[in-house]
This record gives sequence, structure tokens and C-alpha cells, in this order.
Amino acid sequence: MTLNEKFKIILGAFLSPRYGVSPSAPRGTVENYSRKHGLAGPDFSETIEAAIGAGLISIGSDSSFSIREAGRTKLARR
Repeated sequence: MTLNEKFKIILGAFLSPRYGVSPSAPRGTVENYSRKHGLAGPDFSETIEAAIGAGLISIGSDSSFSIREAGRTKLARR
């Protein structure tokens, strides 16, 4: 699985078919969504760090993640 595919899995946790893109998501939600799509353990942690470094997501308060504009752009072109 390429890094780009892993990013799309992480960003997919912010997407709701009913409401569109959510501005934030709890860490547990992102982790469970990723695990269901085959991204778990140390691979998940490395991908989260890479996504934060790439400016796709940021760490919010109370162990949640917020999607940034770069992440929204990448998600819209799925």
C-alpha cells in the first residue's frame, strides 16, 4: 500500500456520505476506520505522523484530529 493510499484511508474517516466532510474526528474514530480498511498498529501511527507533517490533518484538543485545507482538497479528488 502506497503512502498516498494510506493518506486516503486516514482522510476517509472525516467523510460522511450524508453530511459531507466533517471538520474534526476523534482519534478513536480515525483509528477504527483505518483498522477496518487494513491500516493498523505501527503503520497507522507512522501514517498519522506523515499526514500531520504533510499538513493534511492537525491535532485538535482532547485527542481529536482536524482536517486541514490540503486534506480537504485531497479528499475531494478521490
